[in-house]
Amino acid sequence: MQNVTASTPVKPGYFDGLVKFLQFQPPKPKPEVVVNFCKQLLTVVTDLERGVRLSAAFAAHPRIFPSLVVDMVRSAEVTGQLETVLRQASKHIEREASARRKIRSAMIYPVIVATMAVVIALGIILFVLPSFTALYAELGVKEPGILVFLLHVSVYIKAHYLFILLGILAAAILFGTWVRTARGRYALDGFLLKMPLLGPMVRASTT
Repeated sequence: MQNVTASTPVKPGYFDGLVKFLQFQPPKPKPEVVVNFCKQLLTVVTDLERGVRLSAAFAAHPRIFPSLVVDMVRSAEVTGQLETVLRQASKHIEREASARRKIRSAMIYPVIVATMAVVIALGIILFVLPSFTALYAELGVKEPGILVFLLHVSVYIKAHYLFILLGILAAAILFGTWVRTARGRYALDGFLLKMPLLGPMVRASTT
């Protein structure tokens, strides 16, 4: 542990700040997340004991330590202000976790409403509208254009529902993969920052 970096002096309380930083955990995480989190922190400690720089040990676990934190630690190794920077990095991670919790909470209601709206619309198109065909035929009235269009949509969905589901699944997988890339993450973050309600919330939580 004392070989974190040769250029950084070890001050009283230095490791207290380091341990406090390493012990940070998200509130009420799932058990498997806790196990994985502890395993990765144990790897960090092992790397430090082998003489690996703290920044390099952090960089090996990008899902726990963001690139900004790694860069902060790397600069602190040069300036000798590692304890102070670790405290700042801990606050940064806490702000990021708080922002993610607020974003998830803010998105739950719109997602539920949108999902219900899609399910109801599909139910009407697939099961309710076809019954109007017989009604219009009995009345001898020509079907409106919008009804004809929706009936064609209903027939198409019933005939190709399997391919549609596979297409939605493939799109979700591709989107998830794209978001994990640096370019996708940047684009998604930019989109969230521009949203009327989420944008100010994210800025307030990360500054």
